[in-house]
Amino acid sequence: MKVKAKLLENVSSVADNTRKHTVTLDLPPAKGGDDKGPTALELALMSLADCAVTIYADVAKKSKVALKNLEAEVEAEQISGEIIYIDRFGNGITNIGGDLVTGLKKMQIHIKSTTIKKLSNRYIDVPLGEPLVLIGSGNTLEISVHQGNAAQQIGFRVGDPITVSFK
Repeated sequence: MKVKAKLLENVSSVADNTRKHTVTLDLPPAKGGDDKGPTALELALMSLADCAVTIYADVAKKSKVALKNLEAEVEAEQISGEIIYIDRFGNGITNIGGDLVTGLKKMQIHIKSTTIKKLSNRYIDVPLGEPLVLIGSGNTLEISVHQGNAAQQIGFRVGDPITVSFK
C-alpha cells in the first residue's frame, strides 16, 4: 500500500492512494487554513472508526447476520511521543507531528513534571524563562523555554516521553 500527499496552497494538501482516491486535508480558519477538509488527526480518527465498521460488517456478512445499523465513534484523548533530539539551545525536538495538534482548541503537553497548557506560535507568547511548546521548522512539536535552555530547566533527555492530552 502506498499513499502520497502534496501541498496545494497555504496549509491545504491532497492525499491520494494508488487506486486513484483522493482526500483534501486542511486546517480550520482559526489555525490559518481554509477548512477545505479534515485535519490529519481528524482523518486518522475517521479511518480508525471506518476500520471498525468495515471489519464488523465483513464478519456479519460472512456469518450471515443481517445488520440494520452499525456505527462506530472514536474519540482521541492523547498522543504519546518522545524527545528525539536536543538542539544547541536546549530545545527538545519531538517525534509528534505538528499536523496532529494544529487546530485543537484544548490541550496539555506533559513532559517530566512540567505541564504546558497550550501551543504557542512564538516565543514572545510566554514570559521570559517560561516553558512553551511550538511547532518547529521540521513540523514537529518542540519544547522550549523563552530565552532559556529547556533541557536544563525541565530536565529532559533524548528518549524521554512526552504526552499531549486533549480532553
